[in-house]
Amino acid sequence: MALGIVGVGLMAVLTGFHGVVRALATAGWGLLWLVPLHVLTIGLDSEGWHDLLWNQGHRLSRSYLGWAACVREAMHALVPISAGGVTAGIRLLWIRGVPLAEAVANVVVEGTLTVASEWLLVFMTLIAALWWLPRAGPLTAVVGLLLAGSAVVLGLIFWAQIHGRVFEWMSRQSLRLNARFRSADTPADPQALRRAVRGIYGHPGALVRCTLWQMASIGAGGVEIWIIFRLMHLPGSLVFALLLQCLGRAVRSFTFFMPGGIGIQEAVYALLAPVGQMSPAMGIAISLASRFRDLLFGLPLLVSWQRVESRWMHRERARTAG
Repeated sequence: MALGIVGVGLMAVLTGFHGVVRALATAGWGLLWLVPLHVLTIGLDSEGWHDLLWNQGHRLSRSYLGWAACVREAMHALVPISAGGVTAGIRLLWIRGVPLAEAVANVVVEGTLTVASEWLLVFMTLIAALWWLPRAGPLTAVVGLLLAGSAVVLGLIFWAQIHGRVFEWMSRQSLRLNARFRSADTPADPQALRRAVRGIYGHPGALVRCTLWQMASIGAGGVEIWIIFRLMHLPGSLVFALLLQCLGRAVRSFTFFMPGGIGIQEAVYALLAPVGQMSPAMGIAISLASRFRDLLFGLPLLVSWQRVESRWMHRERARTAG
């Protein structure tokens, strides 16, 4: 994470630090409007999560899942732990009574669908960009190769989840979560995970609905970036905003080892900025504006999660003592 922060600083200096600061100052307090808009974006994503859980037989309320999805997003964006959002998602399902094996399977499948949604939108947005953006031509070969490679990777991921030995890895992760969650009676059998994953994939309607909700959420995130353009008085179109959102998210998904994608997102935005007739410095300013939104959005949610955890642990201690 420290390396990513240093990288962002170097990029800002090399592309024009004063330009970055000027763009952020131009947006000013208007960036606060991004916080409630981001709640809507995450709310759309949580609807897909709700569909998957409903088909697993778990009737968690939409309000709880919406809050849990926001906490998961805050963990992913702010906490310097690789896959922190995944762990948070599993934990938040487990404390509401979802068996650990089913919680792990749910979050893994939902995450796979998210990656598929991102790259499907990259493909669709790139076609639109080639039509609407005059400088998008050079992107064709690069993004085409990325899409082809990603299609192979996604195919292998889907195959491994259904037929491969990924369940042994998932079982080891469950055992680690087992100890962390203090749940001695929660199954971590690879066969239990296999059944849970196959059970989810056995409902194609739920998978399609989840994917569509996720695509709607990613599209709403693109609208947020377009609003940043307007706040900074930049010329970017909605198509270009969607291109930034989709490619930025997709690259971050495949570089999950870098917490929060710090440095990765900024590099992608800076490289793509000329396509939208902006300078690389403006691309970095847009990325930093979105991180400012993440900070304002995420900190209260992480505090609320700690309060929920404290109340849950208090009840568990009281139940054990009783």
